Amino acid sequence: MIIAETSGTEMKRVTINECFGGFNLTEEYLDWLNVSRGEEQESIQDAYDDRHEVREMISHTFSDFGKYILTLSKYNGGRDNKFNDFLDGLCKDGEKDNYEAIGLHMASGFSCRLTIINVPNHIPYVISEYDGYEKIQYLI
Repeated sequence: MIIAETSGTEMKRVTINECFGGFNLTEEYLDWLNVSRGEEQESIQDAYDDRHEVREMISHTFSDFGKYILTLSKYNGGRDNKFNDFLDGLCKDGEKDNYEAIGLHMASGFSCRLTIINVPNHIPYVISEYDGYEKIQYLI
């Protein structure tokens, strides 16, 4: 359980897992994130479960990761495979939210479905977990 207290009136983005089975980031995402942040792979994975600020930090990276995946797919193996068709179905060029959807999907590891929750800054909250499935509970 991770407890965080927020302040102000704006919303904060927090990444949680909405799937039973446990939280798991893909190696591709961790490698990409570590290169972009200059950190070791293990440090992000280990810190994710324990440090609330990491959950907030990574929630801002999925759109860029989605763009990276799309760019990579266009130049790796042509445009005729099912993976590229799947990506095309999720995203249209220039739509930020769709890039984020691809990034979330491709960063979600085995038995994991990452999602971003907007949390009011002025309300303290807890990220609770049952068998890998996480949810936000407000401490009002």
